[in-house]
Order: sequence, then C-alpha cells, then structure tokens
Amino acid sequence: AAGSQFIDQVRSQSGWAGVNDLYENRPASTEQLIHMETYPDDRPVNVTVPDRSNDEWTRFDHDPVADTVGEASVYAMLVHNDAVNPEDRYSYQSEPSEGWGGDSVVPYTNGTTGAYVWETVWDTENDAKQFHEAYLDVLDAHDARNPRGNVYVVPEGDDFDDAFRVVRDGKTVRIVNAPTTDQLDAVHSRSG
Repeated sequence: AAGSQFIDQVRSQSGWAGVNDLYENRPASTEQLIHMETYPDDRPVNVTVPDRSNDEWTRFDHDPVADTVGEASVYAMLVHNDAVNPEDRYSYQSEPSEGWGGDSVVPYTNGTTGAYVWETVWDTENDAKQFHEAYLDVLDAHDARNPRGNVYVVPEGDDFDDAFRVVRDGKTVRIVNAPTTDQLDAVHSRSG
C-alpha cells in the first residue's frame, strides 16, 4: 500500500511525467515509500559490518557481501512477532521501526551451518532504544532465555532456535546470531 500511495502523491504533484521521472531517481529505501516526506533527501546510512569472525567462520562468498533489510522488513518482522501494536498493521508504521536510518546484514557459514551479523543504525538514540526493546520482545515471543548480559537463547524446537547477542550502543543496534552461545564470539568477536 505504501508504494501505491507514494506513486499517487507523485502523480498528483507532478503528473505522469513525475512518475516517469522516478525511473531515473528511484526511492533509495522502503523508508522513503513509507514516509513520503523523506524522499528524495533522506537517504539510508551506509552501514558496514567489520569481519570479526575467527578461522571457523567465513562470510558467504557473494557480492555484495551484505544486504539491507530495510524499514519495511523490520516492520514486518515486528508485526509477525506481535512486537508492535496490531492497530499499526496496515499503516506500515510503528514506533520501533520508524527512525530506521540504515542497516546491513552479513551471513556467515562454518561449512555446515549458518550465522549472521545484523547491524542497524537509527536516526536517534531513542529510535535505537525503541527498536532494541522491540527486538527483545521478538525474542521473548520465542521463549528466549537470557543466560547472561545481552545474550539470548531461543529453545530447541522453535523455528528460530539459536543464540543471539543484542547490543545497543548509541544509535546502533547490533545483533549477532549463531547456533550456540559459545559460537557468538567466533562469528563476531565483541572487540575488534
């Protein structure tokens, strides 16, 4: 719905010529479709994830090495896991996904199983805090236990049975995923 509303707004402001111009100046992110006032000036932050894996884990061999999840997919994840108000379901907007500034997710493999590092950057520290809290709600929805600090484990039998380290630092939230808590540092060491 956000895409059609975006096109309708451009058409009403600039006619079909304005819509045709979008082929040359496409929206840079789903954020620009959801929050039309951000187009074209509020572009996503370029987020890079340093490789802090040990010799057991390697980044998937593809180019580019990372991908962007984007605000729309963050929103969908939160809705699917009941981490946002169901009333927000059809507006594509929620406080925990608004304020998305950019992200990068990098998949890893050890030859037999996968892991990932997902780094998100938010417009403000409060936006990062809201997303961080909502992500912890997502883990809670999967009955994750919290054995220590910022480490969470979703139990076996759940589709997401893995270990997660969720760290908020200022406007950044980093999520490291691995099959077990012992492998979190192997995928992405805490210091670098």
